[in-house]
Amino acid sequence: MQKGLISLIGAGPGDPGLITVKGLGRLSRADAVVYDRLASPALLGYVRAGAERYDVGKESNRHPVPQHEINKLLIRLGQEGKRVARLKGGDPFIFGRGGEEGERLQEAGIPFEVIPGISSCYAAPAYAGIPVTHRDAASSFHVITGHERAGEHAERLDYEVLARLSGTLVFLMGLRSLPQITDRLIAAGKSASTPAAVIERGATPAQRVVTGTLGDIAALAEKSRVVSPAITVIGEVVPLRESLQWYDNRPLIGKRGLVTRARTQAGALSALLEEAGCQTLEFPVLAFEETGNPELAALLDDLSAGALAPGWLVLTSPNGAERFLSLLAQRKIDHRRLLGQKIAAIGPGTAKVLAEAGLYPDLVPETYTADALGLALAGRCQGEAAVLLRAQTASPDLPKRLTDAGIPFRDLPLYRTILPQDAAASCDPGAADFVTFTSSSTVQNLCALVKEDVLGRLRTLPAFCIGEITADAARKSGFSNIVTARSSTIPALAETVVTYYTGAAQSAGRL
Repeated sequence: MQKGLISLIGAGPGDPGLITVKGLGRLSRADAVVYDRLASPALLGYVRAGAERYDVGKESNRHPVPQHEINKLLIRLGQEGKRVARLKGGDPFIFGRGGEEGERLQEAGIPFEVIPGISSCYAAPAYAGIPVTHRDAASSFHVITGHERAGEHAERLDYEVLARLSGTLVFLMGLRSLPQITDRLIAAGKSASTPAAVIERGATPAQRVVTGTLGDIAALAEKSRVVSPAITVIGEVVPLRESLQWYDNRPLIGKRGLVTRARTQAGALSALLEEAGCQTLEFPVLAFEETGNPELAALLDDLSAGALAPGWLVLTSPNGAERFLSLLAQRKIDHRRLLGQKIAAIGPGTAKVLAEAGLYPDLVPETYTADALGLALAGRCQGEAAVLLRAQTASPDLPKRLTDAGIPFRDLPLYRTILPQDAAASCDPGAADFVTFTSSSTVQNLCALVKEDVLGRLRTLPAFCIGEITADAARKSGFSNIVTARSSTIPALAETVVTYYTGAAQSAGRL
């Protein structure tokens, strides 16, 4: 049997966007993924359906899967001929066990590769606004593990040497040993007034930074109840945080938002919220499947043959536009076959999907609702028929407007929405601080998927809805704190969340 390939991938620190392009490519094509606790859970969203997943995460003083078992797992998967993504936090060769895993794979004759990652030793300080080097403060930095094998820490670190270094000292994984580390540095001659910082969960929306001096940082960290993972930075660069902090100044820092869109669609909203500092919890409550509608197949046959009478093709969502374009591609229907057809799109999101394929809608209503689209079509259709290409269960407002205007139409569902099978494995929805809804279906399906006790809590949280129809569905489902976006677009929804919390913060500051 052909042996597989084990990719030892550095996932970077907490921010999932810091994984390399090569690492993400290997992850998305892997047959199996073996991942650590320090790799962002969001990265698992890039794992292809059907790939095997193995959680071998370790916590301080808790190793549910011993290292030798991880080694055996990697060897077995390699011997089975699988492409394996071994996803490790930070860089696999910087105070991780990547070197040991590579040695065992080499001994077993299993091909492997190393894909370096961004290390927390400089990324976490950067996210805290602390440059590990600075022309006026430090011309070097030194990375030290704060956690060694039992009984070896004192012997393997020479604090006399460390105390004499003028550069920045960065201790990784040393939270429990912090009192001993600081005491030994001071005893070796390092000034107790040297600036110091402890960074908890660096490069994540849960990041916390405690600053002080070498003499009091251990006590301050304990008083602040800092937990691992945390790193310690010691040196004259620490005060630069006062002018350089950027990450923890963002409006949604510390907030956790539940994103209920389908897995393939969640990225756009998640990215906008994360830019504002939010930790997104992607809980996909929608999945899609084809309808197998014979009338739709007949329409595509007519398009392919150039036999479709001139009229309007009406698309009411980005998902519908994507699926329509996919059907054209599957059947190899050249876009020139659309000559004579006019295209209507419900809003800019749908129009953007079409424009990226070189199709520019003839009509986009000023208000992005089914009712507004129906009114706009009623004023534009002149003896022409319309074909509605949308979800099987969709708003009745659009066909009602066309019927009232006497416009002939066919309503051909492109897809139906279903409950996903793996939503429960995605995240803990009960940990959210707010919820986002992008359609009535996301409201209804969330209520169907979440346990009643969790749902009871979610109903009390701010529920941000993309439009009035969605807001009405949320209201009928028992959500009491509903905020509706100013327009029915994903950017407007994200902006509404930011405005809500920015205004709340300003109000709190005035009290």
